[in-house]
Amino acid sequence: MREPKLTIAVGMRQIGKTYTSTQIIYQYAKGTKNAPPRKVLIFDINGEYASKFKSIDIRYIPIYGALDTVDIRRVTAFHDNGQPLTIDELQQRLYFILKNFTNGLLIVEDINYYISDSISNDLIGFLAVMRHKGVDVIAHFQTKGKAGHPKLFGLTNYIRIHETADNFGMHKKKFKDNLQVLTIAETLVKIENAKLPPDKHYFYCFVETQRVKILGQFSINSFRGAIRTYILERPNETIQPILKRRDYQGNLVYKNWQSAITGLENELFNKYFGN
Repeated sequence: MREPKLTIAVGMRQIGKTYTSTQIIYQYAKGTKNAPPRKVLIFDINGEYASKFKSIDIRYIPIYGALDTVDIRRVTAFHDNGQPLTIDELQQRLYFILKNFTNGLLIVEDINYYISDSISNDLIGFLAVMRHKGVDVIAHFQTKGKAGHPKLFGLTNYIRIHETADNFGMHKKKFKDNLQVLTIAETLVKIENAKLPPDKHYFYCFVETQRVKILGQFSINSFRGAIRTYILERPNETIQPILKRRDYQGNLVYKNWQSAITGLENELFNKYFGN
């Protein structure tokens, strides 16, 4: 039996983040050869799923969670009278969902709108036990920095990286233990999106945090290109140190700049390629 996963999806609006999650939702509800069909719940604070899925009253979440019936429902950010929820009410609604939803997929949209950078221990605690309740979680963030809480990152199985306005290098302290693999993945996203029209930057990839691998719909040549770009954009961090490497006999491992680049590219490819 597969263990439920926590996925963080980072990306600006209008770059396919919601579209990608929608495709995942349909597949989840349909099931695969390795996983039976299961229900889905979306905390849809922006109404992005309103045209596709029916809403459910927040009061019925405990019943919905207990049902084995496969369905896709969304919780809105409004009161029954149509008035929008306050920030505090959005937080309380999320906590109620986390406490009462079981055995399915939970999509949490735009979480950084109502949860501050200092994510509470209560929220971390709820997320930590979701896998024990049989719940897969996909949490959407518009920026990488907002997703960089160390306790949250420690619970995460996958980072789904779309195009964002910021970069991982701007938040080195938050991502210091995984900065290299995340930056290479980010570089891959940038290069692949540059091949697309400006209004169709829909490419994304995954970083699997446990194996520390990059996965997605990209070719070996594209991945090698991203690694090469990563290396050449920061030679003092990448090339210069390995030019000093020596073998057991004290001889330089790499005789010149080009051989160092090739050697490091192969090393990083074997380390991070996950397809």
